[in-house]
Amino acid sequence: EEEEEANLSQKFVRTIVEPIKDRPAVRNVLALASMYFVGTFLWSTFKVVRKMASPRAKKRRQVNKNLTVIQTLNDFLPQNRAALNAKTLEKIRYTTTFSYDLIFRKYLRYLLNERKFDAEAVSDLLHLKATCQLTDDQMKEVMREIAQRTFKKYGILMTETAGLTADAVMKKAAERSIFSKLLYLAELPELVTQEADITNNLSWQIQEIFGSTSEDTEKLRITTLSELEAEDMEALFALGDADDEEEDVEESGEEAAEVSERSES
Repeated sequence: EEEEEANLSQKFVRTIVEPIKDRPAVRNVLALASMYFVGTFLWSTFKVVRKMASPRAKKRRQVNKNLTVIQTLNDFLPQNRAALNAKTLEKIRYTTTFSYDLIFRKYLRYLLNERKFDAEAVSDLLHLKATCQLTDDQMKEVMREIAQRTFKKYGILMTETAGLTADAVMKKAAERSIFSKLLYLAELPELVTQEADITNNLSWQIQEIFGSTSEDTEKLRITTLSELEAEDMEALFALGDADDEEEDVEESGEEAAEVSERSES
């Protein structure tokens, strides 16, 4: 077998390699063909890498990661809350490369925008915080970041909407909704420590971020979730001009409209 292989190698050299060496034109054609194929391969590789690194591709990957967080947690919350453990969160972290506090932040933003804000939702947040093993400082940072992001999107908090366009009324109503929920969570002792020093108090910090007056805060504060029915929630966030019934109707349906503008990061 070794002799046959040696004979084949010698035959290849005699019939292929040596004629090419003796014919510069053939050698040049082969060189050009090789350069063409190598160049085509490199260009194709460059296009694939450029497409993967494009802003659209990055955004699509980010959206997919966010969906992984939400869909995985929704398999447990609220119906199977007790089964949600550190092992599940570790799988999410491995798949998305998100830290535990970022996983909590993603789900909290989703909950504020898309889930009914009731006792079940709050219990889910408490369990998720414990499973993520978040510290008090991490919790406060998460909530401040969401407050700042909301303020950046909607502007200063307003309860009087006379003179605003229908679109502006809906956006302000969405902001009031998120503000009330964040304020309730910030004042929940089971979720964050209630600081006596007002400058370190999370509730006060959130009010400052939104530019909320004491009067607005009292109007929008949620006191008891168990007593907060759907009609009460609509009335709470429909605090525009009392004489403008059409604007009040639009405000009552604002949250469903804002859900379609889901953010993300």
